[in-house]
Amino acid sequence: MAVSERSRRELQEALVDAIGPEPTDTLLGCLPPVGWADVATKQDLAAFGADLRGEIRHLEGRIDGLEGRIDGLEGRIDGLDHKIDSLADRLEGRLHRELHIQDLWLLGMTITIVLALFAAHFHG
Repeated sequence: MAVSERSRRELQEALVDAIGPEPTDTLLGCLPPVGWADVATKQDLAAFGADLRGEIRHLEGRIDGLEGRIDGLEGRIDGLDHKIDSLADRLEGRLHRELHIQDLWLLGMTITIVLALFAAHFHG
């Protein structure tokens, strides 16, 4: 049975008449401000704790799964880093070869032009 505010007030007035105001305040201070049905019991708290521990275990499992996925992604990123480094090395090597060929070609052209000018100067 739920205790109404009116019933609570009537009890307080009767207690004040019977035992006085200070003992009444002490006694009513020991009672919950709501009905006993609204007060959590040790069993309620134990059940809540068990539920909470279950949720925590579930979240820990999900975190472990995410950590595994992150580790996998890190491995893939490392693999991509190695591929990029390899491609950069290949590109650098090719660039050096092409520049070397270009240098040789320019040297050959320069020598050809100098010889042509030299020949034109002495034969002309």
